[in-house]
Amino acid sequence: MEIAPKPLLGGENPEEARNWMFRIESAFRAFECIEEKKMEVLEFFFDGRARLWWDAKAAQASTERGRVTWEDFRQQFQKLYFPPAVHQVRSMEFLTLRQGSMTIDEYQQRFIDLPPYSPHINESDTSKYDIFFQGLNQDIYSQFVVCDDPTSYETLVNRCRQVENKNRRAQLMMFG
Repeated sequence: MEIAPKPLLGGENPEEARNWMFRIESAFRAFECIEEKKMEVLEFFFDGRARLWWDAKAAQASTERGRVTWEDFRQQFQKLYFPPAVHQVRSMEFLTLRQGSMTIDEYQQRFIDLPPYSPHINESDTSKYDIFFQGLNQDIYSQFVVCDDPTSYETLVNRCRQVENKNRRAQLMMFG
């Protein structure tokens, strides 16, 4: 079991960087790290290009504002790994996501992975429902009966799983 995150090297893609940040923040919570100590602890989790990048950013921030804070780091980290262009691309991926040949579980996982890049789109259960429903493959979409009652995103996913399982059973019965 990995308690501490591996060092940030500086060549990570946005998903790896997001996971790294998640692990760092989880470790801070688990060890009840106070705000004043986070930057001292964080220094141990840089290596290679990330070390050079952060040393330059920290030097600049400390000259401008004095002490460098955890929030300073988070802002610089966001700018480096999640610039507006990344958000645009991921938002479009989210809006145009289609189930295709993925199972419902695979489709849902991909659906869950993309929203951090487009939080403005995914704020409500209704928008999650609509976007997920529109991306379903034709086999499930055509068999899914939309109730007049508003249905939650979670209910939609569970109903889609039921339809998918029903389709699998029907195929097994047909083709043995």
